[in-house]
Amino acid sequence: MIEREPEIYLLLYFAMICIVAILESLAPRRALNAPMLGRWRTNILVTIVDIAIVRLAFPVLAVGAALWARENGWGLFNHVAAPTTVAVVGSLVVMDVSRYWMHRLLHSVPVLWRLHRIHHSDPDYDFSTGLRFHPLEAVVSTAVDLSIVVLLGAPPLLVAVYGLFSVVMTFFAHANVNIPAGVDALVRMVFVTPDVHRTHHSIDMEEANSNFAAITPIWDRLFGTYRAAPALGHARMGIGVKDVPVGEAIGLLAVLRDPFQRRTSGGVSNQTTA
Repeated sequence: MIEREPEIYLLLYFAMICIVAILESLAPRRALNAPMLGRWRTNILVTIVDIAIVRLAFPVLAVGAALWARENGWGLFNHVAAPTTVAVVGSLVVMDVSRYWMHRLLHSVPVLWRLHRIHHSDPDYDFSTGLRFHPLEAVVSTAVDLSIVVLLGAPPLLVAVYGLFSVVMTFFAHANVNIPAGVDALVRMVFVTPDVHRTHHSIDMEEANSNFAAITPIWDRLFGTYRAAPALGHARMGIGVKDVPVGEAIGLLAVLRDPFQRRTSGGVSNQTTA
C-alpha cells in the first residue's frame, strides 16, 4: 500500500470531488449565491498551483518523510522501544492535535492569517472550498506536517492511512450536503460534520474562531473552541470575510495576491476563542 500511496491518494482525491459534488446537487444544505463556475474555476486552479509549488518545495511528502526517518533512525518512535500500538496511537494523537493548534495559529498570528484568509474569503461553501488554500499556506502547513512526522518517527503506514483519511474528511467537512439532524448529532460526537465546520466559515469573526479541528471535534471540546451552530442558523448565516469583496474572492489573481493586500478589518487574527 505504501508504495502505491501517491496513486491511491490521487484516485481518492478525485473520487471524493465527484461523490461530494453529486451529493451536493441531489441534497444541498443551503442555496449558493456567488457565481458557481467562477468560484469552482478559481478554487480548482488554486489547488493546482498549490500542488505544483509544494512538489517543487519538498522532495518528499509525509509518507516519504516517515520512510526516510525510519531508514535513518530519526524521531522518537525510531529510538524508543515502544509497542507498535503505543507508536501508532501516540503518533496519531500528536499529528491530529498539532493540526488543530496549527489551525489556531493560522487565525491568531497576523502574517499567517493573511495566508489563511483566502480559504475563508470564499463567498460560498461547498466541496471546492476544501481546495482553496493559498500556495504559501500550503508550503507552511506541509513543512509543519513533515517536521512532526520526522520528529515523531511516525509509522509510515499510519502516516499513509492518516493522509488518505484526511482527504475524505476535507471534502466531507466542506460538503454542502443536507444531513438529517439526528445523523449529524451522532456523527459529530466523533467526526467533524459539514455543519460543524461550516460554522467555522461564518462571516461573524467570533464564530469563525471556533471549530478548528479537521477530523474530530474532540479537540475543540477539550480546548473550549467548540460551537454547536451559528447564531443565525445554517440557511441564513453569512459565509466569507467581510472586507473581501466577492469580485476579489473569486478572481484567481486577486486570490493569489490577497495576502499582500491591506484590509480594513483585522479579521479573525485579532480575536481568539478560549
